[in-house]
Amino acid sequence: MTFDPDAPVFDSLIALNSWAKPFWEERRALIEARKWNVSAPDQGGNVETQDWLRRFIPARSAATLALLSSPRAGLADHVRELHAVAQAFLSDPEIAGVRPGAPMQQVTANSWLVNGAPELDAYTPGMALADVLLLGVHSLREMEVTEPLDIGGQVFPLGLNLCAARLRAPLEAGKCVFGPFSDFSAARFDRADFREAEFHGVTSFAVSGFGGDALFSFARFLGHGHFHATGFDAACRLEGCRFEDGCGFDGALFATQPDFTGANFDGDSSFADAAFKEGARFEGASFPGRVYVGRIPKAVRDAILAADHP
Repeated sequence: MTFDPDAPVFDSLIALNSWAKPFWEERRALIEARKWNVSAPDQGGNVETQDWLRRFIPARSAATLALLSSPRAGLADHVRELHAVAQAFLSDPEIAGVRPGAPMQQVTANSWLVNGAPELDAYTPGMALADVLLLGVHSLREMEVTEPLDIGGQVFPLGLNLCAARLRAPLEAGKCVFGPFSDFSAARFDRADFREAEFHGVTSFAVSGFGGDALFSFARFLGHGHFHATGFDAACRLEGCRFEDGCGFDGALFATQPDFTGANFDGDSSFADAAFKEGARFEGASFPGRVYVGRIPKAVRDAILAADHP
């Protein structure tokens, strides 16, 4: 595959996201001026790219909301076409294991920082991946959603980005498949239903908050699940969940008794400093991997230790 700013993959993505055409023309001008620097997903490494993202992100969120609120057949058709484009791109060997964004900047022999260069000459596979994610990830990043949203059973091949979104009404996302570039960190949810959903890659709900019920029963996390400092103000249902590469609930706050009945915890899991106001249920839970239970209520620690540790 040719990794250049005008690769055919971008034509395909613009065809699926016609609203983004003016932004993509601006991007072309910035590249020609050597000012284009997406240093990481949705992050600009210089002033010009940051300004572009400040305008692009809300426009993308508005377009995504319109798509997710449209008749299900239209969303399914869009996802099907996007999946074909994404699969063709991600199957390229040069993309496997590539970090999205401009090349990191080396500070010392063992220290690297996200690229903040004001000008960049070469267009790399990592930059191409970051640009594909701009158009390929469905995103409501930083958006306020006031109406109920039903996306149950949908597939998001690259991912769904709800980072810092505020969902003021119930979200139905049961049996969804979320691709490897999903991000739910710092989001605010009303009632959220993720039952039987499948999360690929590292999935973050860090510092997010659930004002209503958080339903994750029988969800499957194929990568590490981050729930660091997540707040659960109402019922938290995680029975039968499968954490296949560990999880972290460090500093999480459970206002009611979370239900981990029958959950499976592979990999390294941690509940350090989590607050359990009404205890927790771990009957039938299994911990094939290591688990850290430091500084949590004794009753919860005992419940974890009493679970199966094969």
